[in-house]
Amino acid sequence: MKKVRRFVCLICILSIMLPGCGMEESGAGAASAGEDIPLLDPVNDSQAWEPAARRTLYDAKVYSATVFPYTEEYSFPKDVILDRFAAYPGEAVKKGSVLAYADNSKLEEEIGKKEEQILQMEEAFEEYRQEIVEALYEPQLQAEYLRGIVENLKKQKPEEYLPGEGSVSGGGLPESGSVSAGDAAGGEPEKNPEYLEWQELYLRYEGDYRILAHNNTIAQTELEQRTELYELDHEYELKQLERLKEELRKGMLISSMTGSVAAARDVGKGDYISEKDKVIAIGDPERKLLKCQYINKTTAANAVDIYALVDGRRLEIVYQPMDAEEYTRLSSLKETIYSTFELAEDTEDVSVGDFGVVVVVNDLRENVLSVPQNAVHTDAEGSFVYVMKGEGSMAVSVTTGMSDGVYTEILSGIQEGDCVLAAESMVPGEKRYTVKKGSFHSSFQGSGYLTYPSSENTRNPITYGTAFFVEYTTALYEHVEKGEVIARIRVQPDETALRRNTLRLERLQQRLAALEQENKEENKKLIASRKEEINELQELINEMTTDYGTTQIRASRSGIVIGLRDYRPEDILAADAELVEIADENTCYVVLENTNRLLQYGNRVTVSYVNRDGTPGTTTGMAANLSQTGTGSGLLTEYSLILLPSQEVGNIAAGMPDQSGWIMRVPIKVEAVIREMEQVLVVPKEAVWEAEGQTYVLVEEDGVISPRSFIAGGYDASHYWVVDGLTEGMKLCLK
Repeated sequence: MKKVRRFVCLICILSIMLPGCGMEESGAGAASAGEDIPLLDPVNDSQAWEPAARRTLYDAKVYSATVFPYTEEYSFPKDVILDRFAAYPGEAVKKGSVLAYADNSKLEEEIGKKEEQILQMEEAFEEYRQEIVEALYEPQLQAEYLRGIVENLKKQKPEEYLPGEGSVSGGGLPESGSVSAGDAAGGEPEKNPEYLEWQELYLRYEGDYRILAHNNTIAQTELEQRTELYELDHEYELKQLERLKEELRKGMLISSMTGSVAAARDVGKGDYISEKDKVIAIGDPERKLLKCQYINKTTAANAVDIYALVDGRRLEIVYQPMDAEEYTRLSSLKETIYSTFELAEDTEDVSVGDFGVVVVVNDLRENVLSVPQNAVHTDAEGSFVYVMKGEGSMAVSVTTGMSDGVYTEILSGIQEGDCVLAAESMVPGEKRYTVKKGSFHSSFQGSGYLTYPSSENTRNPITYGTAFFVEYTTALYEHVEKGEVIARIRVQPDETALRRNTLRLERLQQRLAALEQENKEENKKLIASRKEEINELQELINEMTTDYGTTQIRASRSGIVIGLRDYRPEDILAADAELVEIADENTCYVVLENTNRLLQYGNRVTVSYVNRDGTPGTTTGMAANLSQTGTGSGLLTEYSLILLPSQEVGNIAAGMPDQSGWIMRVPIKVEAVIREMEQVLVVPKEAVWEAEGQTYVLVEEDGVISPRSFIAGGYDASHYWVVDGLTEGMKLCLK
């Protein structure tokens, strides 16, 4: 039955057959042979004969990618209120550097009180210990002196009884119930006068020694007991202090690596931050990663080849599988998921921010026999093609292999050069193009505003007297160094307060002199107290005198002046009043919307501005914060921060009239070449046919035109760029 159907089909196409194997239009005539006749091609499709040829077939997918630094994201270990950042995007930091501070003012106050309490405890105990030590000094010397006398007396002890007939010499101190030799003989022993004299002397010194030693022992025991209790209390208070300091450390984010700040949460002083919130990210520009749209682990493992292309250079990469729990978490949050690859070779000539592609070759057949996919037909018995045989044609069964959607691999059934009937899809024009290398890129244009996230106000330092403003000695957008004079003032002294404190100091000094002249032991504490009071008062008088003599206010930091408070000569300055706002030139940015996140961390941009003299100027800046591809949503912002060279900041800011503060609302133009690919093969769109996601060109070699597939990395309005499949110098047919 199959042969009958194919025979009928061949009759239907006889009218379109011509000798040879050229690309010719098919006719419209067909003889009806009943409803079983298969329709080989859609109605109105042109048909042609094409030879089976050897070619390379790709089943590949290309993913746009960007080079990012290895990053670590940091969170506070507890819920906090933010005080300030200590480092900003683009700023280099070292391992152990503080990245951000929580508002720890209450905790710092508590630590200060605890330290004062411990200091007072230490001073009180040391004072007590010193008193006891001093009080015991003389008694201990005296006791030692008496002990020496007693020991010597023991050595000098004479005989208790005078010697007589039958007397026995005694030894040691007299003991109760002792019996002399005289007693044993029935006579009364005669006491030795020297012994009686010695005994009186011994008992007196030995008694004094025992009493004094006992008193010393009691005092020493009391000191040891007090010392033991003090050490226990002191250790407890130190542990409490360490606990408070540990809480203080939890209020600081510390970098565990050396690198640069790559992203920071969009929060400011006084904002609440949960311990779950990511606050800042640090990137290591020496350790480069490639990130692209998510590729699952199975696809990566089963790929016959997977590599990256950056600036026309093929780079070997290593797939980094994502933890299953992390994938589930991101999916549940409906966040875009990305895949990460390690660059497995030298990356010295690869820069953070570079554009690239990840090429996943799922299947590849090199130099295999193939025919157009639409030339292959199937029925219940398998696949077949219509092959030209002389002036006729016949259906030939074939075994097929891989298909790229346009061409299908033929494993058996026909040979190279056999012409098969297929729907005509690629028709060459007369023009030709030679494949060559070139650059490929997109452009970015936008406008933003100058901003300084890190600034500090220099304030009125005068505490005593009344300060009057005289003049500023700096101007907006000027660079100042720390300690440089930025304003002049005059201070009207409070003479009454100064005289009162001076008189009080004189009286205290007189009382101290009187106490020291008395030279009494009980005056020691009072003398120490008076001296401390005198020192504090002298310090106060010195501070008052210094304030009264102040005529200049100096910059509290180095940087660029971005704000001058509005004061006129002779205006009174309140204590701690703000005068000059100084920004850190090393953290000055142009902030602008990053539509579709086109700008990536590390991209170099051109910033156009107006100089202070009104002439146009340009400088080069760097995108200093990560896009969504490089960081989690917690640190994601819809804008890009362009870090400016510090030496250009003053000139840029000075060209903005009547602007001051941490953000300046005068647009600044930003332009960049992005997604740039250098030294790659490029072909015009007029040479490319695209079908089923595959790209093909018609290559002319020695007068023979044949289709050739290639892997395209991307395209713009006029060109495709080539990842693989074509070589420089190939001659292509335009449409």
